[in-house]
Amino acid sequence: MNKEHLLAKWLSGEITPDELQALKQLEDLSVYEKIIAKTALFQSPLYNEDVQLESLKKKTGLTNKQPKIKKIKPWKAIAGIAATIAVILTTVLFFNESNTVVIAEKGKKETFNLPDHSIVKLNASSKAEYSKKQWNKRRALKLDGEAFFEVAHGEKFDVITKDGIVSVVGTQFNVKNRENFYEIKCFEGIVRVQYNDLTKLITKGKSFLVINGIVTENEDHLLSNQPDWLQNRSKFSSIPYQMVLKEFERIFNVTISANNVDLNYHFTGEFNHNDINKALKTITLPLQLQYKLKDDKTVVIYAD
Repeated sequence: MNKEHLLAKWLSGEITPDELQALKQLEDLSVYEKIIAKTALFQSPLYNEDVQLESLKKKTGLTNKQPKIKKIKPWKAIAGIAATIAVILTTVLFFNESNTVVIAEKGKKETFNLPDHSIVKLNASSKAEYSKKQWNKRRALKLDGEAFFEVAHGEKFDVITKDGIVSVVGTQFNVKNRENFYEIKCFEGIVRVQYNDLTKLITKGKSFLVINGIVTENEDHLLSNQPDWLQNRSKFSSIPYQMVLKEFERIFNVTISANNVDLNYHFTGEFNHNDINKALKTITLPLQLQYKLKDDKTVVIYAD
């Protein structure tokens, strides 16, 4: 029996002693126990079932005929609900207006240390938020954008994004969370990724990528111990051209207008962060596109 099945049975109170012992060997249940304790604080409003049912029938025109019922395995629903509750509660309970917020504006990068001396490096147009006061109780950081993490040896914390949670212990990894794009690359150690109801372990040299809701896992065979953007370049492998342009806008703090350009074309290539003209050539010439740098803030890319 797999871990998700055991966890769902535990949450629903249907687990046997032998199954509980097996689950404890696979999963730390303390996090889920906290979730259950917190969710018990939420109460549904009181209502009369008979009165509400009759009211609903009148509004919808329902009769007393018995509908066809499709049975759903309870543990699948419970497992999904538990994962959702975990993300919501972590965000609500540990992130508030008294937190420390670090922002890297467009065209800039930022580096800072966490309370456990782990190092966080933010790429352009990214935001990180964490609680110094709550750090010893809950080592968690909320990320919007892209960041590289060098986790202090023996320390553990979670990176929380709108698409999922990355859990780590003493490792180096990169998280990129942009619109319709979610990617985790592991440069050292192991990271655990939670995306919707999917949980994956990503080891050194591998990555986890979601583009427009489609999940892929890759063997990247990383030649460096840090992401390309820390070396002032952005690399792409079969990435929609629109996402390439968005990355260009963030790095150079410009606005790009694309005319008669296939934005869904899957681009493979790279651009350097040090020279905007050279960078524009590397993302336009391979596609036989032209560009105009109208001023310091506006770029037009077009096809002849």
